[in-house]
Amino acid sequence: MDVILESEDAKKDQVNRAKGEADAILSNAQATAHAITEVSRSILEDGGSDATSLRVAEQYIEVLEKINKMGTVTLLPQDSGDVARLISQAIAIHSKLSTSKQQQQQKYY
Repeated sequence: MDVILESEDAKKDQVNRAKGEADAILSNAQATAHAITEVSRSILEDGGSDATSLRVAEQYIEVLEKINKMGTVTLLPQDSGDVARLISQAIAIHSKLSTSKQQQQQKYY
């Protein structure tokens, strides 16, 4: 009888753990969806596009710094001494991505 009770307890434990993991995954997905929605709304507000461009430029520079710290080879854009140009390049990339996204959205609506 003890073996059966232990087996049932183990099964309940396994079911509870699986349910907990599933709930955590669902909660994480809902939080991510909410965050994406809020970011999208913020981008569409006045100044949102400028803020996005600035953030893209900051991330571009951060990625270059990380790449350069990882190895013995230094990776720099052609005009790395010109910070304004680096930011301009990042903004241009963001603009191209935004234009492409808008064109794709127009196809669906």
